[in-house]
Amino acid sequence: MKFSVIIPIYNVEKYVEQCIYSVARQDYPTNDFEIIVVDDCSPDNSIHIVNRLSQSFNNIKIVRHAENKHLGGARNTGIREATGDWILFVDSDDSLASNTVLSSLNELIQRYGGNIDAIKSNTYTDILSKPDHITTNHSTGKLIEGKEYLVDSNFLCNVWTGCYRRLHLIQRALFFREHIAYEDFDWTTKVFHEADKVLVIDFPFYAYRLNPESITNSPTIKVFKDNIASGMAVNEYIQSYITDTLCKKACLQRLKKAILSYLKISRNYKLKDSLICMNELQDSGLLQIPDLSKDLFEKVIFLLLHKAPFIPLVAIRCSTLLKRKFIQNK
Repeated sequence: MKFSVIIPIYNVEKYVEQCIYSVARQDYPTNDFEIIVVDDCSPDNSIHIVNRLSQSFNNIKIVRHAENKHLGGARNTGIREATGDWILFVDSDDSLASNTVLSSLNELIQRYGGNIDAIKSNTYTDILSKPDHITTNHSTGKLIEGKEYLVDSNFLCNVWTGCYRRLHLIQRALFFREHIAYEDFDWTTKVFHEADKVLVIDFPFYAYRLNPESITNSPTIKVFKDNIASGMAVNEYIQSYITDTLCKKACLQRLKKAILSYLKISRNYKLKDSLICMNELQDSGLLQIPDLSKDLFEKVIFLLLHKAPFIPLVAIRCSTLLKRKFIQNK
């Protein structure tokens, strides 16, 4: 079997049918790809919708968790259950960009032979404006080392814009952290650092939905802590395993941007909750990483976050309120 498409489901009854249809209706032989749906103890009607669809598509395989393991745990289950040579991950509120995705990826695999560990797109499309058809005719791709891709300024740390050789993941035990959100940042860093060859392509095969109910849009202290844990996991891997100077610098720069983005995230929280989150960030040690090269402005921000987190938090709140007032008056 060529492809295994892994779809974790949890609380997605509004979107899961569209997601599965986007995979099941590929113009690719149904006996050469499987759809692995992992029910992560979804409390809504999602699994009943999947059961109904499985009666129409015999390549749907349903796996149920006895406990909720979050997205990382569901993906790990999918990896272990997969029999395809190549693995794709599709979040259940998103979809593949067209019905030609698998045939297009197969064409690239045939063209470049068996010496690649992953195919990675540097772009994706919005689910509301996805194309009817994609083609690889205009794209030859760029074949590079995995470490070289980590240095690429277009590097995307999301999981779903990639297609991964299953043996690469299994043989190197490349699994996700479980029971936690933001599990993809450190995973993609590991996968591409340990990949021999990566084919980087310039066309989108994934359609993303901006879902207001998703984990990334949930302003809770736990989600913020998970974000910090993700940064800590990335830093631990960088310091322990990445020795190439350019690669290490690029990964640390990416981590620095993630840390600074925590400030933007904090504007969605109550002020007292923001302070709790900033204290968590202080305790994590991420603000004291010596290898982070910072310009003067960033040095000031990091210093304030470390010594007086209340100041940047209030500044961001004031800036947000002023912007809203300006928009209202336009």
